Amino acid sequence: MLTLGLDTATGWGCLGLLRGTDVLAETGWQAGRNQAEEFLPALAETMRRLDLAPADLDLIAVGRGPGSYTGLRIGLAMGEAIAYALGKPLTGVSTLAALAENGAGYPGPICPVLAAKRGEVYAALYQQGCVLADPAPFTYEALSARLAAAGAAEILLIGGQNALDSLPDQIAKVRLLRCAAEQAHPRGATIARLGAARPGEPVLPAYLRLTEAEARFGTTLYDLDGGNP
Repeated sequence: MLTLGLDTATGWGCLGLLRGTDVLAETGWQAGRNQAEEFLPALAETMRRLDLAPADLDLIAVGRGPGSYTGLRIGLAMGEAIAYALGKPLTGVSTLAALAENGAGYPGPICPVLAAKRGEVYAALYQQGCVLADPAPFTYEALSARLAAAGAAEILLIGGQNALDSLPDQIAKVRLLRCAAEQAHPRGATIARLGAARPGEPVLPAYLRLTEAEARFGTTLYDLDGGNP
C-alpha cells in the first residue's frame, strides 16, 4: 500500500511517501504562510523522482492539528481534494501524536509542544504509545504544573525552540529534557505511518480553543460557515 502523509498545521510543511513500512521519500521545510503555494509542487517533484503517478496512491493521511487555523484548513483542504480527485480514502492524524513519535524509543513520558500564541502552547503527554494527557492548550504555568503532576523523574519535550523557550529545565522533582533540533517538527513519513495504521480516523480539524474572532464576537467559525467543520 502506498500512503501519502502530509501536515501543514504549523509553519513547518512536510510530506512523506510510504510503501508498506518502507519510507520512499520524505521532505519538510519552513513554509510560513506559503503552505498552499509550496506543497503541491513539492509533492509533484517528489513523485516524479520516484517515477510514481498520482493514481498509484492508495491512502492519503493528513495532520489535523492542533495548529494555526489557516494552516489546518489548507492541509485538510489539500488532503480532501487529492483524495476526492483520485477516489482514494483519507484519514486524519493528530499532529501532536506524530510529533511525539520523534522521540520513539524514549522509555519515559514524552510531551510534544507547539506554539499557540497568546502566551499559550498546545501540548499532550504520551508514553510508549499510550496517551497520558489529551491534547489541549496550556499556559506555560499550567503545563509546568501538569508535567510536575505526571510523577516521572524526567520528561522529554519535543518541539520548536519558540514553543519551549519559556519552560524551565526543572520543575518540582522533574527534569525536562529538550529534543534535538532535527526532532522539533512533524514528519511526513510519520503522518503516513500513523495514518496507515488507523485508516478510518475522522478528518476533522483539532481546534482546541476559540479563534480571536470567535472569542470577541461570541460565535464560532463552525456556525459562520454553515456547520461545516
